[in-house]
Amino acid sequence: MRFNKKIILVALCVLVVLPVLSCAGGGVVAKVNGVAIARQEYLDLLNASLSDYDLTADTMTAGMTEEEADEYKNAVVENLVLIEVVMQKAEEMGIAKLSAEEIQEIENSVEASFTSLWSSLQEEVETEVQDDPGADIAGITRTRYNEYLEESGVTKDSMIEEQKKSLIINKLYAAIMEGYQMTEKDVKLYYDENLERLEAQDVEDPRAAFENYINGGQEITIYTPSLVAQDTLYVKHVLVKISDETLSEISMLEQDGKTEEANALRQEALDEIRPRAEEVLKKALEGDDFEALIEEYGEDTGMSYYPEGYFVYEGSGFVESFEAASLALKNVGDVTPDLVESEYGYHIIKMVSRPEAGPVPYADVEEEILSTVGEQRAEEFWNSMIDEWVEAADIVYHELS
Repeated sequence: MRFNKKIILVALCVLVVLPVLSCAGGGVVAKVNGVAIARQEYLDLLNASLSDYDLTADTMTAGMTEEEADEYKNAVVENLVLIEVVMQKAEEMGIAKLSAEEIQEIENSVEASFTSLWSSLQEEVETEVQDDPGADIAGITRTRYNEYLEESGVTKDSMIEEQKKSLIINKLYAAIMEGYQMTEKDVKLYYDENLERLEAQDVEDPRAAFENYINGGQEITIYTPSLVAQDTLYVKHVLVKISDETLSEISMLEQDGKTEEANALRQEALDEIRPRAEEVLKKALEGDDFEALIEEYGEDTGMSYYPEGYFVYEGSGFVESFEAASLALKNVGDVTPDLVESEYGYHIIKMVSRPEAGPVPYADVEEEILSTVGEQRAEEFWNSMIDEWVEAADIVYHELS
């Protein structure tokens, strides 16, 4: 029996195929250590999760195949079983009892959610009937409010219970993970083992090492292969752009098959912006601060998201003329000697850096390893604990139909 480790109380994001065992069950869909999971609880969760797709337990096959519906139903049961296993562990550890203050806080939170829902619906109604002074705003709002709750299957009591379970599970997680942490020794071991593997790959198959690097194969970048240093670079550019309105017109002409007209309009637009682009190129070649030129003239908003510049290599997916001109640059600091024309306008491109082959210093990635890998290891540890609890539990599934 496979179990998802992510406990989701309402939305079911992962569907896992489970065999539905044949047992007499009546109003029960499963039992965990003798504790029954009621069919009504299953139906409530099923309908709540299906409401996002405008479906119900009775109309599931209108939106999915029978096989998909069976998988979905089994996932709902699995979810409930997993929650029950974890809740029983919390009970065993004395964590399942909440204080009066915690319960009150949950109730206040739920009340605030329902009040917010009402206010949102009321604002919607007020906007719709603003030209009808006799409209019964409260009555219309009440109708929509009730319809929403009925369709979603959510009640204040059910939401309170869900939030209680969620809080208990979070407290259990905190208790289980209290003594777990990735040590400095673990971090260094991760670095050393992966560095050794990546260095060996670079020697044995440089092209594979290159492909692994550019395709994000290193979970954390701790080594730059030789071909990456040789065949890639970071560039920044000033884009003097054809106006969005003109680009839209050109696109429409092309869609209509009017290629000549589109080309003529593009050339007209390029001629119009060329003096400004030549002004930028002249300043760049004379050594003006390139960052200042980007700030003053640049029209590529994407540059702000890449402070190190665009990472360019053959096949990197940039516009062909842009990629070719970038790769023609030889040294850091070089600027394209001529304007680079593309469908967007003119580019003035500068190489700002090239990756340096070899290991990334341990000190530079230590914190990232601790954060990223440590989180993964913690999740693996938590999942392994759930596996143990599930394995130890006496779980009996009943027929759903």
